[in-house]
Amino acid sequence: MNLTADQNAILDYLKTSPDDLFPAPKIARHAAGKDRYFEDPRWANHGLASLLDLGLVEMGDCGRYRIKTIPAQKCQNRQAFVAPHLQEILKQKGYCTNCLYRDCPASQTTAG
Repeated sequence: MNLTADQNAILDYLKTSPDDLFPAPKIARHAAGKDRYFEDPRWANHGLASLLDLGLVEMGDCGRYRIKTIPAQKCQNRQAFVAPHLQEILKQKGYCTNCLYRDCPASQTTAG
């Protein structure tokens, strides 16, 4: 998939805080620098619309945008070796002790 420089700039900015929702003016201001913003304050609108169509960005409430999160894959139960005292720390932080991914569905079922 070939993306334009504007689309890449938007995605790079949204990747800095994947859980946060950003309004389009803030994205336009920070994604490509203030010079680009002062030339055209609405430059990001076209890129955001095309990224929405491609499914790479999602729009939340009030027209705010964020990078689309990929649903968690099921734990592959790779059985990575983790020392017992580190397993407790990983569980407290929300990591799966089998695959070492955060918020793994398998870790949520075993923790409950």
